[in-house]
Amino acid sequence: MEWKRRLRSQPILCCQNVEHALGRLRNDHTVLVSLGSGTGFELQRLCKRLSFAKVYASDISLSAVSLVPVTLAGETTSVGTFVSEFKNLPLSKRENWIGLVFQALHHTSDIHDALDELLGNSFETLIIVEPTTNWFIEWLARFGLAKRIEYSGLNPSWLDLTVSKKIAEKHKY
Repeated sequence: MEWKRRLRSQPILCCQNVEHALGRLRNDHTVLVSLGSGTGFELQRLCKRLSFAKVYASDISLSAVSLVPVTLAGETTSVGTFVSEFKNLPLSKRENWIGLVFQALHHTSDIHDALDELLGNSFETLIIVEPTTNWFIEWLARFGLAKRIEYSGLNPSWLDLTVSKKIAEKHKY
């Protein structure tokens, strides 16, 4: 069925778009910092196609992020890991560092506060792949078909593009 093929291809298309953006932004000295990277599944795909001076992976879960070096074992890049929340990153803005948040901000209690913190203190270049709200999603949410409470009990927040734009303008992005 066509719809099943399209649903399966969504993560791949998303990765391709991130790969394209990174390919245009990076150089041989670029350090990629993946936040909320879990076990590094997306990093594996990106590192197969693009080279980085170093890759740092961060997650709130020590058990997940400790698997990133195993996930990237066959790649030629150097890998570092650390555990941190989005609001308490032990990083400051640096030249040639690109931040990547791949479907992880919506797990925070306030997605816009986390975005404000990331744009204010951590990265000059930040690529974010997150669900966003629109009228259709809001309509589905009324029937419990979208924006559902996760297994952890967290009610995930989604990016509101109007709020996100104001935050970006505040930080001169």
